[in-house]
Amino acid sequence: MSQHEEDGSLICEHCGVSFDVHEVLSPNCPEGHPSFEEQEHPYKLPGGAQRSERAPRYDLIPPAGLRRVAARFALGAEKHGEGNWLKSLNTRVDARAFCYEAYNHLQEHLQKMLEHRHPNDDDLAAAGWAVLTLIHVEEKFKCRWIDL
Repeated sequence: MSQHEEDGSLICEHCGVSFDVHEVLSPNCPEGHPSFEEQEHPYKLPGGAQRSERAPRYDLIPPAGLRRVAARFALGAEKHGEGNWLKSLNTRVDARAFCYEAYNHLQEHLQKMLEHRHPNDDDLAAAGWAVLTLIHVEEKFKCRWIDL
């Protein structure tokens, strides 16, 4: 990446896209090309192979948590139709409203847990659903959900 001196934005050396590094979630350009820093410091794998970035470690995700959140997605699919939550993510305005609903959902379930209520709902899985959907929105719109 090279930097504009006048406004502090970056230009991707791969595709020429100019972007403000503070508006995206990583030092990569919005098109996903790695930053210069990532290329300079590759990770070494066993046997000597190198990568420009560390791969996600899906093997570290607790299976029980993943299973419960997946069950929560399945419950939503049964109640509202498969992928129904994605319908509200076509525009930034719609996504903003969706994010506040997901955030409220997260807070509601956390509050139930703090008050030691015994719901007939899996509050942690519901909170996990909300967190994963908010992450999805951040990835889709390349900004923090709160900034939509």
